[in-house]
Amino acid sequence: MRKTVQISTELKKEFPKVFFSKKNIACFEQYFEILFQWNKKINLTAIRDPEQMIVKHLYDSLAIFKTSIGAALQYPFSGSLLDMGSGAGIPGILLLISNPSLHLVSVDKSSKKIGFQEFIKSKLMLMNLHPISERLEAIMARQDYKNSLDCIVSRAFDQIKDLFEYSRFFLKPNAHLILWKGKEWKNELNCVPAVLREQFRLMETCEYQFERFDIGGTILVFQIV
Repeated sequence: MRKTVQISTELKKEFPKVFFSKKNIACFEQYFEILFQWNKKINLTAIRDPEQMIVKHLYDSLAIFKTSIGAALQYPFSGSLLDMGSGAGIPGILLLISNPSLHLVSVDKSSKKIGFQEFIKSKLMLMNLHPISERLEAIMARQDYKNSLDCIVSRAFDQIKDLFEYSRFFLKPNAHLILWKGKEWKNELNCVPAVLREQFRLMETCEYQFERFDIGGTILVFQIV
């Protein structure tokens, strides 16, 4: 497992404009140590190697800081963030560790994965983390969080069409939806019905590549209109 000094050095190289405190780095390290141990018993991630967990999940999640909206999510921003289909809390919990002032609602239908998030909340003292084990449709049926959230993030969860449907329920006017997508994102976007697509403006497309780790992707930033 990568140690604090190594993680700190690598983050400075990849994100020179972002400040990560010693506490941030220590929490990243602790998060992945716990993830590695839990993953032996519960399928939280398909990645089994502890080094690759950090490489694939941490740097990929923090790629949001390569976008213009990423700067707005850094401390002291204290707005509300929803992670849809959060799994082990990626990217949401990693963003919360970066900025503990955020108020993170982390939703996944798997009670086991939310149990892991509850444990992480306790161990890392992430008081602004609110894990929910439920389907998004059930939350919407109760009218919870309707048009009340500042930002939504989602990584490897669903098609853009479905993410738009969920997001227009949860987001405040002019708020943002941030998606981590692969090479086929244009095809996904083209499949969205025009009446739904017109409700979201594509503000930014950020293609990122971490050559040293051989990982990359595209982050899409939408604003609801």
